[in-house]
Amino acid sequence: MGDIAKSDYEFIKEQVIEKRWRKIKKRLMRFAMRLFSAVLFGLIAAVTFVLAEPTIYRIVHKDGRSKSQITLPTASGDVQVAEISEVPEYSDQATSKGVIPETVIQKIDANLSDYKDMYYELRKVAYKVNKSIVKVTSSFMVEDWFSNQVEKTVYTPGLIVAETQAEYYILVSLDRVRNADKIRLKFFDTVYVDAWMVDYENEINLAVIAVNKEDIPPIYLSGLDTAILSEYYSPVVGYPIIALGAPNGYHNSMGLGIITSEGSSVAITDNILKLFNTDIEDNPDGEGVIVNMRGEVIGWITRTLKQDQNSNISTAISVDQIRPYILRMVNQNDRIYFGIKAKDMTEDAKQTHKVGNGIYVEEVFADSPALKADIKNGDIILTINGQNVINTSSFYRMISQYGVGSELIVKIKRTNGGPDKQMDLTVVLSTKPK
Repeated sequence: MGDIAKSDYEFIKEQVIEKRWRKIKKRLMRFAMRLFSAVLFGLIAAVTFVLAEPTIYRIVHKDGRSKSQITLPTASGDVQVAEISEVPEYSDQATSKGVIPETVIQKIDANLSDYKDMYYELRKVAYKVNKSIVKVTSSFMVEDWFSNQVEKTVYTPGLIVAETQAEYYILVSLDRVRNADKIRLKFFDTVYVDAWMVDYENEINLAVIAVNKEDIPPIYLSGLDTAILSEYYSPVVGYPIIALGAPNGYHNSMGLGIITSEGSSVAITDNILKLFNTDIEDNPDGEGVIVNMRGEVIGWITRTLKQDQNSNISTAISVDQIRPYILRMVNQNDRIYFGIKAKDMTEDAKQTHKVGNGIYVEEVFADSPALKADIKNGDIILTINGQNVINTSSFYRMISQYGVGSELIVKIKRTNGGPDKQMDLTVVLSTKPK
């Protein structure tokens, strides 16, 4: 009975077999959806990258700035001179060594055409240097007489002193850009490019700003170049110079003249800067650079470091004196800080204190490494780690070879509070406060 019941109730099992073309259709649909999703994802990723890439690059590039030190262009013989034809033979090679070439008097028949040609050659030198000079604008929000917020714009010349593959670094006067709400380069009435502050040196009123090359329209970018800063230049009175930038207060102005005097200086922290004067008409708003006949920048016109007799005379800082400061600003390196103001010793002073070399400490700054090491006003610094200190400039070069935290054995001669006596003190260098 059981077997019969089972046979009576058995069912026929059927299986629906999907047609082959429907399988293919479903697979094609899945593939098409995946392909569409991949293309859509790629488009979204590409747009996101294009929008975010400048910001990402700046962050990455900024982090890498300290790893790869930026250098300043230097003159390299005929390579730099080749761009300016028929420069007079005396050039400035002799002046860089402090040697005055022999004067030869020779009668030359010249007319107005020759006079015109001479100025044409000078304009060629100026044209080359002007490729490195840009117009910088700074915008500040100030209150007018009615307490309304208005925008004030300040213009100043900037000198392109260094570059990387992506950026230009531009030297400017600090007081023209400090605390600005907006810093830009102006190429035309409606063409502006944003810039930003990289670093600054308060004592010498200098700052370095930077700009992205990709932000500069190609038509203007092609006309820019990096300036050549002269090295180890010793100004010689009577040598011809060109003033560019805004020497008379107007941007893109030009002045011709000679070096009229040299030998003055100004004391700053741990150093002395050498200055020289020209017969370019002095202007309270005058700014820019002094260049030689080779088109090399030899001086930076200063408005803030003019003292005493220099007050109403066109005055410039020798570029070789500020080159180390420019390098530190461009690379954002720490400033070495010893903490004194010193002056060079005259031969009479050396004889009085019975020393053959050294610098005289005029001031020791509060809470400085020098003060902590017990260096006092009136001390004579004789050696640093066994090396003779010849003058304040050599002192600064010597301490600049060391890093923050370095210990220096400083031999001094104490001239105050009793008989002169020598002693060794240990100074630990720190970072210079801004």
